[in-house]
Amino acid sequence: IFFESRIEESEKSKNLNVIVAGRIGTIIYTETEKGTVGLGSIEGYAAVSAAQKKTINVAFTFKNGGNTLLSPKGSIIIVDDNANLYGKFDIASFNALPGEAIPVKSSYNLALNSGVYNIITTLDYEGIYPLTQENKLIVK
Repeated sequence: IFFESRIEESEKSKNLNVIVAGRIGTIIYTETEKGTVGLGSIEGYAAVSAAQKKTINVAFTFKNGGNTLLSPKGSIIIVDDNANLYGKFDIASFNALPGEAIPVKSSYNLALNSGVYNIITTLDYEGIYPLTQENKLIVK
């Protein structure tokens, strides 16, 4: 929807070279109270240690399998088998329309020693339960 101001012609405006009108636009999105299904999934998850063990690259696809707009946001934590925390990073909120698959790629500066770590990604899309993906991260 766009709202525009209207400029009325007058004796003063006839002598002007430039006339400026204001225009504001907005998106209106509605959803029904009943029958709305919010269903998200994480697909194609990959996490690798790169750049001489100083960077963690994470990539996955968030798929909106429901019939409403989803705005997931979340976090990634890196722990060892003893639950010692090595890093925690936020995933900024993004929008996914129904049926849309959004690729999510992030890089985090984190120096890890050689070993095996657990990388846990949690996305809250305001569904019944947040999505959680746990994978092994091997640093050589």
